[in-house]
Amino acid sequence: YKVIATDIVPEYVDTMQKTINKKKLKNITTQVVDATNLSKFKENEFDAVLIFGPYYHLRTPQLRKKLLQEAKKIVKKSGFIALAYINRNTTLAYYSKYNIFFSKKEYQELLKRDYKKTNYVDAFLNISFFTSPEEIEKEIKEVKFQIKKHYICDGLYAILKEYIEKATKEEFDAILDYHIKTCEIPSNLGASLHNTVIIKK
Repeated sequence: YKVIATDIVPEYVDTMQKTINKKKLKNITTQVVDATNLSKFKENEFDAVLIFGPYYHLRTPQLRKKLLQEAKKIVKKSGFIALAYINRNTTLAYYSKYNIFFSKKEYQELLKRDYKKTNYVDAFLNISFFTSPEEIEKEIKEVKFQIKKHYICDGLYAILKEYIEKATKEEFDAILDYHIKTCEIPSNLGASLHNTVIIKK
């Protein structure tokens, strides 16, 4: 496949290009692109569109809808879109590792679909949007997509990093095997920091 790797931040695109050059990857090119405006690409041009970042940095439902609409234009009817998101409840559990507490008002803000607060204790919270499995499926269906798969990426292991790093290869392989066999169980979606939805026109 030919791959176009994009980001809205020029420095990140430069970093990608350096990696591509270092590894001599001939099939990947880079571009600075705003994911909510993909007019530079043709309609029905791509076999796959991977949205691994933009969704959870768009803090209003209008921008997230625009993102999905733009991706829908450029993906082929036979193609698919992979949409990654950050799970709200597991994010809050993640911060407990660092003894970071939120006020009642901050918790209420994090439950909204439209984020305005920009003075959280952690800078990442000021530029991010967190959702739930139910809410993201609702936004996807509003743009008339079909949901084909919905699975967890890292599960609780993003929080249990130290535990994973202590595992032997045999122990890690066992964890990975279990993870792959359980990643599509719906009840597990709420216990993963990152999840991905596979969608089609």
